[in-house]
Amino acid sequence: MWTSVSPCPTAFISGVTTVGACDRLSLDGRDSLGDQGRALAYEWGVGAAPRALVLAVAAQSAPVLDIDQALLKVRRCRLTVSKAVLKAPMVSALEATI
Repeated sequence: MWTSVSPCPTAFISGVTTVGACDRLSLDGRDSLGDQGRALAYEWGVGAAPRALVLAVAAQSAPVLDIDQALLKVRRCRLTVSKAVLKAPMVSALEATI
């Protein structure tokens, strides 16, 4: 049986919607889909936010985002996934409200 696979990656985010005063924010992008099981490149972002948070998020390229609650001043995080093997990658982005 032949199955058609979309050439464009699709971003999926799961995780908590509230973070306690002493907790860390953990958002999981491992359910994101790529092209026929090929590796994905992960890029997390928060848009306009305090510099410390922007730098902490930008430094993470793993499928799971882990941020100290003390840095959180925004309510939206973005995950962009792309094909890791392309020089001009096809991209999919998703925002999550926390």
